[in-house]
Amino acid sequence: MHYPYATQKDGDGYLVTFVDIPEAITFGYSVEQATNLACDAIIQALSFYFEDNKKIPMPSARPDLESVTLPASTWLKILLLNEILTSPLSQADIARNMGKKSQELTRIVNLRHTTKLDTLVAALNALGKNVEIKLTDLPA
Repeated sequence: MHYPYATQKDGDGYLVTFVDIPEAITFGYSVEQATNLACDAIIQALSFYFEDNKKIPMPSARPDLESVTLPASTWLKILLLNEILTSPLSQADIARNMGKKSQELTRIVNLRHTTKLDTLVAALNALGKNVEIKLTDLPA
């Protein structure tokens, strides 16, 4: 998952803002510093969505902008949160479908809690979703 961001000169440095996650903003005194901080900024902003049980916007296709690539586990947690929020199943039902306790599902959906990819896939499976992994060539 790649979230596009814009970098613009701002006073003595550079401001980074995200197209799809307006809460994610960072600043650096050089373009390099600002872009290095971009991943931390979006992860922090996304954590507020998780805390508030708020649906997370999917990244827009903006080939004209740089983008931050999120870790696979973060991407799956975003998909899981969005599925839980639109599912007619309660979190207790989802946990039961996984053979887990409700407290375990709460940890699984916590962005700050490390979760194995297999566990995230199992949670999405409990919601009737299949996860497919696709291998593509990196751009030249």
